[in-house]
Amino acid sequence: MPTQYLIFNSEITEKNANALTGALVDAFNDTNVDQICIGFSSPGGNISYGVGVHYAIKASPKPIAIHALGAVDSIGVAIFCAAKKRSAIAGSRFYFHSVRRYLTTGNYDRQQILDTLVVADDDEKRLAGIWKGHFKLEDAELSALFEGEHAHDCDWALAHGLIEAVGDFYIPPSSIGHIRNVA
Repeated sequence: MPTQYLIFNSEITEKNANALTGALVDAFNDTNVDQICIGFSSPGGNISYGVGVHYAIKASPKPIAIHALGAVDSIGVAIFCAAKKRSAIAGSRFYFHSVRRYLTTGNYDRQQILDTLVVADDDEKRLAGIWKGHFKLEDAELSALFEGEHAHDCDWALAHGLIEAVGDFYIPPSSIGHIRNVA
């Protein structure tokens, strides 16, 4: 049976996350598809939608492989690590940063600021749990990923078990008709 290839190269927004989960559900339900392969690149985006995509991938009744096609940034790392089989093209980047980096400024009262920090801390705990469950990180290294900005290459990703291999993303000609661009 054929593999369903999904290509995702976009920011994680509500619309794009729903498009990706919709494409996954279509592949889950297609009795002619026995496995799914995602070519993935994302500059990151909304944490809540990204976490939802992460768990949709994990819930798959069919094997899913994911291949980094360049940038796997921010919440994109959580989506990426949900697949059991992970690889990357040479030169791919895996980018981590503090959730607080993107907090917006404005005319907030003290309580609104405190509430926003609670949500940011909760998001960092969720991401830390996802990352720790899917690749090799010591506690100190995990904490450091939320301090400042950290762009890591394929060598780092291999050493930490985030990817298994570095190589080209290849879609065989026999897959024509089972390739879908998402987002």
